Amino acid sequence: MDNAFKFDEKSGGLCSEADYPYQAKQGDACNPDSCVDVPGTQVSAFYDVPPSDPDALVAAVSMQPISVAIQADQFAFQFYKTGVLTDDSCGSSGQIDHGVLAAGYGVDSETGEPYWLVKNSWGETWGENGYIRMSRNSQNEWGMCAILKMASYPEVE
Repeated sequence: MDNAFKFDEKSGGLCSEADYPYQAKQGDACNPDSCVDVPGTQVSAFYDVPPSDPDALVAAVSMQPISVAIQADQFAFQFYKTGVLTDDSCGSSGQIDHGVLAAGYGVDSETGEPYWLVKNSWGETWGENGYIRMSRNSQNEWGMCAILKMASYPEVE
């Protein structure tokens, strides 16, 4: 995500979804010159959240959504449907392969399990309307699905 923030620092802002829709296919249709920058989207700086520090991620997420890299190649993640994911096999090796958005945190009202609320990019039919709740009680060095390994957020103008 840091590379995307660096790009945006130089480009002047982001395109709107209407001007530059995601097409979910390979090709050479990339043409960012066909859009008008959305006001308030130019990155002026970005910050990395200290790795393996759940308190630092809580502090960051309490201020704004945070870009995080996670391990998404595990069946527990890919076939997630509902509830709080508590399978520590996801992220046990600290490998990361997917960018998502840590949108919040909370505690499950039925089980009392503390969780990270994470927005995925696989559409609203995946998980809980496109979101997953991942346990904050992971025994992994990098947390559930390695969510604590590489997190960052932009400051925008």
